Amino acid sequence: MAKKKSTRQTTKSQLTFNGRKYLVWMEMLTPERAATYKKNGYAGNRDIRPGHVGVISGLITNGHWDLNGVPLIFDEKGDLIDGQHRCEAVIKANVSVPVFCIQGVRTDSYFSLDHYTSPKRFHDLLKGKKYKNSIVLAGAIIQMNKFKKEKMGWTGVLSNIVDTRALFGILKKHPQLESTSTEAESLYKRTPEKVVPKGFLAFLLYILPLIDSEYSGPFLSILMGIGGQGSVEETAAYQCRRRLILANKSRVRGEMMPRQQRIGCIIKAWNAFAAGLSCSTSRHLVPRPGDTYPKFKNADGQIMTYELVIGAGAARERTNNQ
Repeated sequence: MAKKKSTRQTTKSQLTFNGRKYLVWMEMLTPERAATYKKNGYAGNRDIRPGHVGVISGLITNGHWDLNGVPLIFDEKGDLIDGQHRCEAVIKANVSVPVFCIQGVRTDSYFSLDHYTSPKRFHDLLKGKKYKNSIVLAGAIIQMNKFKKEKMGWTGVLSNIVDTRALFGILKKHPQLESTSTEAESLYKRTPEKVVPKGFLAFLLYILPLIDSEYSGPFLSILMGIGGQGSVEETAAYQCRRRLILANKSRVRGEMMPRQQRIGCIIKAWNAFAAGLSCSTSRHLVPRPGDTYPKFKNADGQIMTYELVIGAGAARERTNNQ
């Protein structure tokens, strides 16, 4: 029979600083206690953000709760002023987790809670793990995650908060993204016009050869303006590059082409290029809001999902190893 986890608090320790008394303790935060803390929370607390709660409860449910030292914070009256999303997540997951707690701060400290912290972005975590080109690599991993979840679209957003463990899982499964990020950084130094976001370029350097190794090199060379054999003006890659250069000039005038529209233009250009279609204008390459967002296709016009692309890459690697 499994041993039941203790739900009791540790003994509260009293600290005094500048005449103010604080209580500090650790406890197993049960769903019942979390409900009590939430009920007795500071009246001015912000509204609950369901997406944030969902991410935390998912971490709890999957056994990834981290006792990272960030406490639940209570004011001198015992009202919760920081930690309501963690409490809500414990209630949703219906699982107890260990937490640190501190009580005794001034109620108006609520307004300074975020003054001394800067939220860590995913590239900060990559840099902390000693990865090079962390900003480019983060962009490539996030793009791969969107591709996997079929979330490449007009919003381009999975959530305001992304499970970083899922992103590290992407990197573990596709370690080649580290080398393509380095290659993307190098290509950027060689190209006169910066038309492709670096992270997306690193993603393309990895994904396009898996879709079609014959066309990926020429397409990227023309798109980046660093080569291309024969006449390239009638190719979708050239027309896409030309349109994105114009977009860069328009940006100087304050006429911004949204990032997702740029990415959609590149995807449409790839599909036309891989299919061998000539293209003398970029008019039909730029997707408009309201249009169905383009998906990657191979030379036969087949839509390439994450599973198909990765499966094709694995099959090609097996063939090469035989």
